[in-house]
Amino acid sequence: MLGTHGADATPLLGRVLRSGVFGEAAVRALGATGDPSAEPPLLRALADGPASVRRAAAKALGRVGTRNAVAGLREAEADKELRSAARQAIAQIRSRLTGAGQGQLSLAEDRTGRLTIAEDESGQLSLADDKPGVRS
Repeated sequence: MLGTHGADATPLLGRVLRSGVFGEAAVRALGATGDPSAEPPLLRALADGPASVRRAAAKALGRVGTRNAVAGLREAEADKELRSAARQAIAQIRSRLTGAGQGQLSLAEDRTGRLTIAEDESGQLSLADDKPGVRS
């Protein structure tokens, strides 16, 4: 029921989750909020909770997680009991992402055959060209 209150319920649910009481229910409610601000308590539950809470946290992150949750979910994949839920959550998150993040490539929508790069100097791409020193 609390999950239907969106972002307003996130702080309360985070406190319930930290208390250890009703952990799995709190995680499911955080996922039901549809609010990305639920991500930090869900990531803590994914890392530190009992097995049932960790599974529920992975599923909830699939609903509300951002690209920042993917690293925690990748770590959870190492646990055989969480692997399936973590992979599914990563796929759900990626299906919601638009554009490119740091170190990712995407096809430019406005120009056929063009490539765009996330705006970060560390992830530059250069294509070979006949002219030395020319970058594409």
